[in-house]
Parts: sequence; structure tokens; C-alpha cells
Amino acid sequence: MADVNPNHTPLPSGADVYLIKYDGQATQSEIKHYQSLISSLLYIQIGTCPDLSFAVSRLAQYAFNLSSQHLRLAQYVLSYLLKTKDMCLSYDGAKGNGLHGYTDSSLGDQTDDRHSTCGFVFLLANTAIGWASRKQRTVAQNTTEAEYMAMADTSNQGIWYRSFLAELGYDVNAPIPLHCDNKGAIDLALNPVTGCRSKHIEIRHHVLHKYSESRHISLIRTPTAEMVADGFTKSLPHALLQRFNLGMGLSQP
Repeated sequence: MADVNPNHTPLPSGADVYLIKYDGQATQSEIKHYQSLISSLLYIQIGTCPDLSFAVSRLAQYAFNLSSQHLRLAQYVLSYLLKTKDMCLSYDGAKGNGLHGYTDSSLGDQTDDRHSTCGFVFLLANTAIGWASRKQRTVAQNTTEAEYMAMADTSNQGIWYRSFLAELGYDVNAPIPLHCDNKGAIDLALNPVTGCRSKHIEIRHHVLHKYSESRHISLIRTPTAEMVADGFTKSLPHALLQRFNLGMGLSQP
């Protein structure tokens, strides 16, 4: 891969058609090679490359039986790393806006089982300190439900950060701003009444009501164009990816 042409995005356009289960059976050597590659990408993604989260999370789902297309897409991620090897997360406490998070979800994008992908990123000193992209455990029946479940899971992470910062001696009396681009999900979170459209949602997600009422979390509606977590739920074109990377503090030194 040292001589491969670098690419500007972690996944190419149209990659979604290949992000499906493989009907055939890969050999043990192919599986071992692919798992080794994916585990290396996971290490990089967890440590310093939030921009790889969506691509690596999706490709990791096929680690036990891959197709040739899955391997090509994993190699495509490597070509993106070649292009962005000098990018880094840069923290500047003097310009920071305090701890705040972004959460997003895409409805039913997993072709095999119709589960949604959710993602979040938390920023401190205007730079990402924690992020994730993963498949939701249950199938969401609409966009509001998918976003609501994503907000609940993200708020749990925010509460952990709140507790951790308090242990370090920081003032965390103010609620943590949590940005979401779905008005319906925010309205559902702020309204303690469970109606016919939400009574089937797992009880654990309704902890979001409590976090909001106790002013541990402050829910803020943010336009999709400013949703930094958008790249954790789907593959983005280069221009959007670059904008949101800058929004996470990921840039050239």
C-alpha cells in the first residue's frame, strides 16, 4: 500500500452497496488477514482518528466472513490514511467552549437487518475527546425514534464525563450541551408523557427525561449543516468531511 494513490475520504462514493453480508465463504487465511487489518484500523480510530469511525465500524461487522469487496474497502481506508497521515487533534484550552457533545443517527441504513447507525462526539478545548459509531441494538421505526435512542446513549456518555471531570476538580454544575438535529426527538425527550408513538421504546432510553429535568444535560437543536457527528453515521463527500473534521479539531499541524 506504500505506493497506492491517496484518497480524500475513508470510503468511496457508492460503497453502501457493498456493505452487506457475504453469501459465500471466505478462507481462513483471508479472514485472518482481514481481521488483522481491521484490528489495526480500530486501534488507530479509537486513539486519534475519529474521521475513520463510520468506515471502520461498518467494515468490522464483516470480520468473520468477508468478501473481496470488503477487503478492497478496507484497503481504501488505508489509502485515506496515506493522504491524512499528518492530521492530528490539537487542543487549545484558551479557546475552549467547555464540554459539549453532538449526536446523530441514520435510519435503517444497515441493509441486512434494518438497524440504524448512531454516532456521537464530545469536545473539550474545541477538540474531540471521545467518539463512537455503532449499530443500534434495536430497530427504530422512524427517524425520531432512532435519534431519540442515539441521544439517550450519548447522554450516558456525557454523564460519565461529568462525573470524571468532577473527580478531577472541575466545576461541572452547568448542564452539558448536547446537540441534535431532530426536533421531534428533542420534543420527545423534554415531554415526560409517553404516548402511543413512543410507549414501545425501551425504558432505558427514557433516562434522557431525567437527565434533562435534573439539568445534567441540555438538549440543543442544531441544523444538519452544523452537525459535527454527521460523519459518524454515513460516508460523507470530501467537502463535508473536511468541514466536520475541522469542527472536531482534526487538522494539519
